[in-house]
Amino acid sequence: GPPVPPTPPQYYPTSYPPPRPARSGTPLIIAGSIVLAFGLLGIFGRAGDLLSQRQSAARSADVGQCIGEYNFEKHIVTPAPQDCGKPDSIFEVAAKGGVSLKCPDGKLEDSDYAFLRDGTTTLCLMLNFRQGQCYTASGVTKNPVFAVTACEGSLPRFRVVKRINGNSDATLCPAGTKAISYPVPERLYCLQPVRT
Repeated sequence: GPPVPPTPPQYYPTSYPPPRPARSGTPLIIAGSIVLAFGLLGIFGRAGDLLSQRQSAARSADVGQCIGEYNFEKHIVTPAPQDCGKPDSIFEVAAKGGVSLKCPDGKLEDSDYAFLRDGTTTLCLMLNFRQGQCYTASGVTKNPVFAVTACEGSLPRFRVVKRINGNSDATLCPAGTKAISYPVPERLYCLQPVRT
């Protein structure tokens, strides 16, 4: 018959590979510790941010307190209160609450109240003008910047003819004046342009 091919030789290793060294868990423990440390730093950092926001909200003006005009100019969202009798105490806090707070007229963006908001607190602000005082208004119509001024001069200005606390009925303003009224707390201003 036909020739039979030779049988291949069987391979028998003469030695086994050396055993792998046992792995130490030290690198995994170190890596896990680093990840845990960064996680804890993140948690503590966030807790610190929340505490800082709560503390700044607690330091900001409360309902019935006044703030200075510079808070708007410098965009200070958690303004400290100041004496309502100071000339630059242009705003009074009418409402204070969380980020979803609406002002007393049920609005925020198109409200007659101005507002300041940080990450946790909203302040709704009403004007704190003095009767007989003159003011200038500059900036944009929607968010003007007010300043106390003399009633004489060439700048456009207006005089507060009446300030009525406890009433918001615009019909109480005399002819030729512009009424600004707030429902809560009830307050009415009658403003008249000063012409020189």
